[in-house]
Amino acid sequence: MQEVKQDDKNSDNQCSVCSSYNLIFDKGGGELVCQDCGNVVSESMFYQPFENKLSEGGRRGPFIDPSSVTPLTTIIKGSKDYWGKNVDMEATQSLRKWQKKIDNSKQRGRQRNLYAASSYMSNLQTKMGLPQNVFVRAVEMYKKYTIGFSKGRSIDLVSAVTLYAASREVERTSRSLNEFAHYSRLNKKSLSQTFREIFKEVQEKSPNIIPPQRIENFISRGVNHFKLNSEVQKIALTYLNRLKQLQGTGGKSPEGLAAAFLWLASKQAYGNHFKEKSEILPHREHKKKLNDWYDVLLLKKKLEQNGYKDLTQHEVSDFYIKTEVTLRNRAKEIVEKLRNEFPELVNIPKKFLK
Repeated sequence: MQEVKQDDKNSDNQCSVCSSYNLIFDKGGGELVCQDCGNVVSESMFYQPFENKLSEGGRRGPFIDPSSVTPLTTIIKGSKDYWGKNVDMEATQSLRKWQKKIDNSKQRGRQRNLYAASSYMSNLQTKMGLPQNVFVRAVEMYKKYTIGFSKGRSIDLVSAVTLYAASREVERTSRSLNEFAHYSRLNKKSLSQTFREIFKEVQEKSPNIIPPQRIENFISRGVNHFKLNSEVQKIALTYLNRLKQLQGTGGKSPEGLAAAFLWLASKQAYGNHFKEKSEILPHREHKKKLNDWYDVLLLKKKLEQNGYKDLTQHEVSDFYIKTEVTLRNRAKEIVEKLRNEFPELVNIPKKFLK
């Protein structure tokens, strides 16, 4: 219970029944009650004294962006302090002098390393189209894990590896090392080796920090990129789940398998709908053959608008930064293992799998 102070006497703190100022606040119920007559003056109130706020632990002040690499500084402006008191000119000049020295020291050692790494990761994030939360997490990981490994190594190399690890940690934003090597113009082998050296101990202590890459995420990225129908993704995931049950995904790169599943699923969905729609096309024997081709072109355009596209191997392999040979090899393995359970896979022309 909290009694209302006598200094707070006003119309809001007066009982409407007995006109008494002897009120008490019930914190549990959030009610303001008159002690003389028991009348509830107000209810559903929230009250927290200023003293309780100060007694709580934690930092006071504005929000600090975790991706910021600039240390906290004091802004010296004008001739008055925070409380409005006048500050003499000599003290102001002395403070500004030390402020410049502090700013110059930012460019040295650890702080200079952070500035360079943050700038590189920001540019790489923009090129690859990664969300902002991946960049924020990458800066946090760089401060915590990788800044000590940058000695004797290229800052660009360590920064790219850190951003790669952050993209794997944030769900559905995972990118392959091939993509990082392509956009950063760094050697894939060097990226892989640096990643193992830096995060080997981290993964041993906390395996959930950097989870393994999932083929499902790569498939969903491809569906969104090519603007395909959800049926294509459903077919690809059906093939993937069955192949996992047969333990046929081990030792293969997730982006290569995702490219093969997406290509096979797009072929299957497009072929089914094209065959279904082409059977109801009007047969115009009395007209030229060109009109029949025109009807087919209109049908293909309509199917593409609905998200059913006949993707080529070049389009899919170029998006996943894989070779067409890799895509065909993975697709051939999938067809051989699933042809008995999914007979429609046999209908794919063999010329596409050679």
